[in-house]
Amino acid sequence: MSKVILCSGPLANKPYLIKLTGRHIYSLEELCYTLYENVYVISNEDFDETLCMWLDTELDEKKLAKRLYQLISQESPVEDKIALILGASDYYTENECKNTIYLLKQMGECSPVEKWKLKGDSYLEHGSFAQAAEEYEQLLRSEKEGTMRKADYAKIMHNLAIAHLYVGSFEQAAAEFQKAAEAADQPASVLAAQEAAKLAKGELPEYAKVAAANLKERDYETLVADWKEEIRKAFLRG
Repeated sequence: MSKVILCSGPLANKPYLIKLTGRHIYSLEELCYTLYENVYVISNEDFDETLCMWLDTELDEKKLAKRLYQLISQESPVEDKIALILGASDYYTENECKNTIYLLKQMGECSPVEKWKLKGDSYLEHGSFAQAAEEYEQLLRSEKEGTMRKADYAKIMHNLAIAHLYVGSFEQAAAEFQKAAEAADQPASVLAAQEAAKLAKGELPEYAKVAAANLKERDYETLVADWKEEIRKAFLRG
């Protein structure tokens, strides 16, 4: 999901620290990349006068710095600030920028946790299971114990278990489905925990048994793969 950062503009003598990632950046292209890759968790708090000053003095982006300062002063929506910065560079295509801004508007008033979960959901929906698992795990680590709503925790844990069906183990997925079920008594999580536990023991889950009864000459791995796909398709209901 990443790309090589080719910088056509000036490089700063003094880098700017992106608090969200803990990394220093030296160019407008790096700033665009950071915003684009972290669009789900960027908030208005990530834009302040320090960033405006850095754009002005280090990159000589005076017009951009002035316009950004105006948006900050006016307490404009975060998507306006991101659109401004992405539009100041040709690092991303026009369609990529439009899609990003559209996504931000669609998210509306989602909480930071909900936005971060959406990032993991996007990876999961497109079959990037390792990246989805990484996002969910980082989100869970970032939240102090007891501060996350049970409903959010249950959904994140359920979807993490789905990712681990593909890149982890059945035992791991079963344990995570169980945690999701305990946090919020959702039928999808309860059933998935039971089925994953069977797979961990080398037993066919109920879904696979039904398929096996109706379809001949289906091997075990195919049945399990079918069951995984059924669970993945249902993840938004978890």
